[in-house]
Amino acid sequence: MRVERRKMSTRPVTPSACAALPWGHWLALALPTFALCAAAVLADSGTERWAELEAKVDTTGFSAAFVDSLRAAYDVPRGAPLRQIPSTSFDQPEKIVLEAKWGPFRAGYAIMHSARDSAAGIGRASVIAVTTRVTSRLFKVKDFVRTTIDLPGLYPLFFEEHIEEGRYRAARWVLYDQPDTTIFSNKRNKERVNAPLFTYDYLSLFHYLRSRTLAPGDTFSLSCYVQGKVHEVFFRCGERERVRTDVGDFDCIALEPRFVAEGRNFSRRDRVHLWLTDDPLHMLVKIRAKLKVGSVDGELIYYRRGEEVRSRPDD
Repeated sequence: MRVERRKMSTRPVTPSACAALPWGHWLALALPTFALCAAAVLADSGTERWAELEAKVDTTGFSAAFVDSLRAAYDVPRGAPLRQIPSTSFDQPEKIVLEAKWGPFRAGYAIMHSARDSAAGIGRASVIAVTTRVTSRLFKVKDFVRTTIDLPGLYPLFFEEHIEEGRYRAARWVLYDQPDTTIFSNKRNKERVNAPLFTYDYLSLFHYLRSRTLAPGDTFSLSCYVQGKVHEVFFRCGERERVRTDVGDFDCIALEPRFVAEGRNFSRRDRVHLWLTDDPLHMLVKIRAKLKVGSVDGELIYYRRGEEVRSRPDD
């Protein structure tokens, strides 16, 4: 099998870098925007725009030919959908931008895209996590993550991460054989992992959440594959709230994910809350992460869905 390669370093992230960027916490919680906690507490001039930073991130990803070669090598055919789940999140091309702040300081952005390929019966969702220019002087993040989803069933088929964090570089892929409940990856010593049916990556998990009916008091759990292991993520729906942002006010429902790994929950200090619009679309409006290293807030500053656009005045 011909393997497509991207330049990467095997040098690990140092403990000091991990302290500044609890990337593992956020991945474990199955939500991409948490990576923006990478910021150091530095003042930002505010003169740059998220679109300028987005344009500097390599979003090439793995080619379709490479993915096909993996399917052939591991004998993972694309079969008929395993289930049918109504969903509106891929009805129209969508772009969501959240700005992350550490206290009063601008840290970076999460830029989320989603679109459907009706002919192939798939959806593609991606997120770019990028730090601001000033923050990048201490620790630069330019990550591109993408998932390919079976649209009728809303489960992942292929997942990829292209990571640039400080000096660290990595290109990771995950191939899902859902009918055979097996996951293949280029994770060292974890090439083949058994997994429950409908195990998600954190991006496909988010889009599956958007298909669910959410009501205060609801609880449920989902399986999520993260870095060579399958974990259970437990969710609790909180109260309905009115959330004010720079692009408008939204009626939302609060959602709290809890990640369980190695037999223990996060401590009370490590808590995350999400606010999704209280409608069938369940658009992400706000994130608040309270971790041992401090509190991080992500808030909607730009939204485009079809012809509808909402943007902060200075963007």
